[in-house]
Amino acid sequence: MQITERSQSESLPEILDQALVQLQSGASVEECLSAYPQHAAALEPLLRASDLLHAQASAPLPAEMDDWLATGALDFAAIAAQ
Repeated sequence: MQITERSQSESLPEILDQALVQLQSGASVEECLSAYPQHAAALEPLLRASDLLHAQASAPLPAEMDDWLATGALDFAAIAAQ
């Protein structure tokens, strides 16, 4: 995946948003960091955390949790209505 270096006038939050989109599109953390060398030190822990969280979110739920989801929302709504 080709990522081009961005303007130095962009703020860190803007750059982080762009880098997160690139990660979701298949870019590696290293590719994102090389595109923003002036912000690499600040971006690296954020991008690595995002990458780990995404990997965890992609893991399937245990079967018992998956089964509970079908009735759990109804149980919760009944408790909340009391």
